[in-house]
Amino acid sequence: MTAVQPKPEYSETFERTPAAVGISRDLVRHAASAWELDGYVTESAVLVVSEPVTNAVKHTRSRHLLVIVEIPVDDRLRLVVVDFAPDLIPVLRTVCSDSPDGRGLALVDALADRWGYDLLGPSGHPSRKRTWAELAVSAKPGDQ
Repeated sequence: MTAVQPKPEYSETFERTPAAVGISRDLVRHAASAWELDGYVTESAVLVVSEPVTNAVKHTRSRHLLVIVEIPVDDRLRLVVVDFAPDLIPVLRTVCSDSPDGRGLALVDALADRWGYDLLGPSGHPSRKRTWAELAVSAKPGDQ
């Protein structure tokens, strides 16, 4: 049995501006195209990456944020956003129907197979936060 090698990752560091949301979506689309992912997975991933990037832009004081798109194993697409606001953790909330905000993590929860966050840095004094989500992908016939 031969070991399956993970595909190369796509990553980019962005300035924390509203333009980062569109740029991160483009990065996901570029990676998905290179890996020949189907349209449903691609568009789901584009929506999923938008939420943590939007939250970082709106709620953190980070100057920059890092977005990583990878397929660490054949059946998983992993989206990662790293920011410098470890005190602002993502929390899935119940939102009132008339509230204009707060639905993003519900969307992530609905589209991703799993999601979460990790605090990065020294124990007890993290300096960064990594928010991640994973979506299932199917292997292409020639990839096996």
